[in-house]
Amino acid sequence: MKKYIWILFIICLFLIVWEQAKGANGTTVKDTIEKKAFIEHRLIAHAMGGIDGKTYTNSKEAMELNYNRGVRAFESDLIFTKDDVLVARHYWEERTAKQLEQRIPTGKVNEALSLEEFKGYSINKRYTPQTFEEIAMFMKGHPDMYLITDTKDTDLEKVKKTFKEIVHVANEVEPKILNQIIPQIYTKEMLTAIEEIYPFETIIYTLYLQQEIIEEDLMKFVSERNVDIIVVDTWRFNVYFANGFAEKLKEKGIYTFVHPVETKEEADSFLRKSAHGVFSSTLLPKDLNDLGTAIRGVND
Repeated sequence: MKKYIWILFIICLFLIVWEQAKGANGTTVKDTIEKKAFIEHRLIAHAMGGIDGKTYTNSKEAMELNYNRGVRAFESDLIFTKDDVLVARHYWEERTAKQLEQRIPTGKVNEALSLEEFKGYSINKRYTPQTFEEIAMFMKGHPDMYLITDTKDTDLEKVKKTFKEIVHVANEVEPKILNQIIPQIYTKEMLTAIEEIYPFETIIYTLYLQQEIIEEDLMKFVSERNVDIIVVDTWRFNVYFANGFAEKLKEKGIYTFVHPVETKEEADSFLRKSAHGVFSSTLLPKDLNDLGTAIRGVND
């Protein structure tokens, strides 16, 4: 009898310790550590970062080059091919084809390509187009890399389709990389749709679709829904965030990133106004470290 009492006591003790290890919002110590590991990266490479002066390539070579240059947080555009394969590309439109120097026939230039066609057009005549599965394979071999999704669509059914595919492919390649994937949402409803698919540990809320930003409403949403990062363009930051709001958010563990930021001088200016980091196609982590701005820790 005493043996069973001791077993019950140990189980109860374990449950108490486990509950105490959870945060007020239900996250565990492990979750907090992983979020902190990501937030320590103050530079996010836009569209896999620049390469040879080219931007928006989302290419294999840009990802590998910038990883070797010290980048660990990458944003990638993700879109479906005509035959429903998730690939890294900005849009299916003539403007994108011209930017990537791809001579796509007139009849196909403004519509989705098949996977075979997508892989058949090199980027800027020298770089390799890549699928999400290929990115996932790279992440498997580089567990310190983070991928921020840029999925464009806000239609909730399309959102669900995209994130079901992200989770499916990640599970096929290596389930652990789901901890390296950070969804970027553009509407409040989008977060609800993604939560139905998978409980991602870190969420980025980008505000470019918001016509007006009301501090109280935004603070309430991000606090209640466990959003970790807010992303704003340079104009919105200067109008809404530079006069103390970014600091208020940081006090609650919510960090503000600014995009696009392409010079050290710009980055220095935003960091001095309490922005935590920047999205950039040209800057590297060492550029932020070289700034005169004191780059402080995440808990200051």
